[in-house]
Amino acid sequence: MCAQSLSEVKVPFAKIKEFISRKEFWYAFFILLILKSIYLIVARPAFEIDSWNYIECVLSFDYPPLYPYFIYLLRLIYPNAYFTCFIQVIILAAAVAVFASLVFMDRKYLIVFSILVGLDPASSYYACSFMSEALFIPFLLIYVVLLYKAFQFSKYNSNIFLILGACVGMMYSVRYIGIVFLIPPVLLIFLLKQMNLRSVKHLIWILIGFQLSVLPIRYKYKTNFNTYQFNGFSGRILWNNASAIYPASKVRKTPQNEFEKYLMPFPDSYFTADLAIRGRQLWEDTLPLRKYGLEQKLKFNEMPHYNQMILQTAKRIILDQPWLYFKKQVIPGFLTILKEPAIIYPKGYEAGFFKTYQFKIRPQISIHREMLWFYLSLFVLISLFVLLKGPHKHIVIVLLTICWVYIALIPFVGIQDSRLYLILSLPILTICVLMMKKQSAN
Repeated sequence: MCAQSLSEVKVPFAKIKEFISRKEFWYAFFILLILKSIYLIVARPAFEIDSWNYIECVLSFDYPPLYPYFIYLLRLIYPNAYFTCFIQVIILAAAVAVFASLVFMDRKYLIVFSILVGLDPASSYYACSFMSEALFIPFLLIYVVLLYKAFQFSKYNSNIFLILGACVGMMYSVRYIGIVFLIPPVLLIFLLKQMNLRSVKHLIWILIGFQLSVLPIRYKYKTNFNTYQFNGFSGRILWNNASAIYPASKVRKTPQNEFEKYLMPFPDSYFTADLAIRGRQLWEDTLPLRKYGLEQKLKFNEMPHYNQMILQTAKRIILDQPWLYFKKQVIPGFLTILKEPAIIYPKGYEAGFFKTYQFKIRPQISIHREMLWFYLSLFVLISLFVLLKGPHKHIVIVLLTICWVYIALIPFVGIQDSRLYLILSLPILTICVLMMKKQSAN
């Protein structure tokens, strides 16, 4: 038994190689490639305001560098929107095919899952857009498999935890919100009752893998900007979220850093819930955050220090009034994205960009809201079903833990935006197919 298990520990690389040589992998890959390519032809490439920044700012403190580098390399090969999106479709199709081959051993359910993902509007939209989700979603699928296999074979191999940490590092290098995926392994240790010295060592390996994976980026930023930090945005996001409860917090009366002292003269009307929910604290030059930055005339390499100072202020506000934060920011923010369509930026924005990349912007759409309603409703129903039906396989527990942790932490690490929730569409569909398989077996 032990020898057999040790041979199985060659996950994921030996398994991936094995499945790539099987027909099931190619069934899934070509189903996905065909369906996503049809979507690309019919819907055309999507462009949002962040797309411009991903393309024009390869190194930035506002956006993680991995996706801009990816776009930059494709731009060198052939600066065409359809070419870029087709490469992203291939990457997604390959990642999903490997994921499906590792999760679904039954060919019937593998094909069902592949068709569902091929028709999935959320992953289709991002694979065919100039948005970082195009890379983040494939990394998320790899992360799910690694996390599942890590706990499945933790008695025999610790190296997979190192790879798992590296995967989280890649996700963080694509989107700063990827940092939250360091939390699920900690919770799973308790949920799966594996709390022991070996588990502590595994968590240390995850942190080492994370730091090693981002080390080249840190070195690049140190070389260019004399700082190892490349996140200059998370603090400002959290301040935006916390700003609505700033007038009621102790920070208003007892400032500790320069930014908090700068805030004191501003009237309460500058810190409304509406401004926070709509993210205006980040972009409006007349509001305290942007105004402070402009008046200080911060140098580019001073942005990480500035970010840390803002982060300290935001954390103090939230910790001082956690219930008020939940009441005035988290709940209203979530309800807002359910009631209002996502912002699709106006036609004609940066016309030079469209000429360079040879495509037209899509008409204004509001499918983000409808997709969000569908996937969140489906996820809640699945969670209730799993809770009522009793114990399930570890993969279901892993998927639910990942999704719930991510949803719970979004208000603390990002603006309430449908984009942040829709990246969970494929894990949710995975749980659905697993539930279908279980019911069929019963």
